[in-house]
Amino acid sequence: MEMVREESEDKSDAEQDAEEHKGMMEVKDEHKEPEEAEMNEQMNITNEEQSCSSSRNDNQVSQAETQSKHSFICSECGKSFTRRGHLRIHMIIHTGERPYTCIQCQKSFTCKGSLKDHCKIHSGEKPFMCPQCGWSFARQEDLKRHIRIHTGEKPFSCAQCTKSFTSSGDLRRHVRIHSGERPFSCAQCKKSFTQKEGLKEHAKIHSGEKLFACMLCGKSFTHQRSLKRHMKVHSGEKLHQCPECGRRFAEAGNLKTHLLSHTGERPFSCEKCEKKFFLAVHLKTHMRIHEDERRYVCSFCGKSFLWLNGFKDHQKTHIGEKPYVCLECGSTFIRPGELKVHERIHTGEKPYKCSHCEKSFTQSGALKIHKRVHTGEKPYLCPTCGKTFSRYGNLGKHLKKACPKLKQ
Repeated sequence: MEMVREESEDKSDAEQDAEEHKGMMEVKDEHKEPEEAEMNEQMNITNEEQSCSSSRNDNQVSQAETQSKHSFICSECGKSFTRRGHLRIHMIIHTGERPYTCIQCQKSFTCKGSLKDHCKIHSGEKPFMCPQCGWSFARQEDLKRHIRIHTGEKPFSCAQCTKSFTSSGDLRRHVRIHSGERPFSCAQCKKSFTQKEGLKEHAKIHSGEKLFACMLCGKSFTHQRSLKRHMKVHSGEKLHQCPECGRRFAEAGNLKTHLLSHTGERPFSCEKCEKKFFLAVHLKTHMRIHEDERRYVCSFCGKSFLWLNGFKDHQKTHIGEKPYVCLECGSTFIRPGELKVHERIHTGEKPYKCSHCEKSFTQSGALKIHKRVHTGEKPYLCPTCGKTFSRYGNLGKHLKKACPKLKQ
């Protein structure tokens, strides 16, 4: 019995020790839970900080990439580029360097692509074909511009007059009309032009280059359009007729100028003498009288002239040249206007009609003198006796024979 009691006591002590150990473990677990929670919270905070830091780094990288995309800046104009090669090509604009030269014509270019396109002119290669009309082009840009003819597209508009164009180059040239810019100047006479082609054509006047010759009379011209205009002298072609008087003209521009004689409109006035003109070019030529600008000097006699045509006609008097021949009677003339007036003798044409009495004349000058009969105008004054005359010739006769004060 005693042994049983001792075993029971030993068992009770062991159970009690086990329960105490279990309780201690529970206490430890209770202490462990807040520690783990605290550690987890710290880990979350650390992760959030790392996430924010990563986001900031991504933004910085993105900004750095954006800056690196435009990190090549031109020191001359400040324009930025994504690649160093593009900047290097751009700098050629400022230096004027043209390192790529055509081996056939020695023309030089700023970039290799332009030279490649240019070489197609010599080879005749035109790989870009219009699908509508079959016309072929050496460059894709030229085809694109050509297609706008079919579509009617004019994407480049003038901000000042709303006129639109198929190419940016045409718009750029048009804008010079509004701005008055003439960037191309002649080195010899300082005359300026809005287009490079105009200067190139003008330069032929100074060089004396005349590549276009008439096959009928042998006369040569600097421009093809001048030869075309000259051929109408031989053919007698006059397609443009005045609706007022029936007079015909070879050029539409001549008819337009002629119509002003019927309306009496003279929109261009001289600021110094108030004389009025039909055309702006006539006013510009007239201004040389006030400036006394005689730029054309005869190498034979030293006489100087205000106008090029007068200078050319004068030189013909020294060499005896009379290139304008009447096909009816063979008479020759220095000026085409003289031949034109002479031909009216054979045709009987009298295009200048008086509005007062229906009398007609072969020359405009004769009509002008005739009108003074109706108006009573006598513009020629005798400086001695004060008598006036309607014709300069009558004043000359008066001074020679009839002036009473001169006889005294």
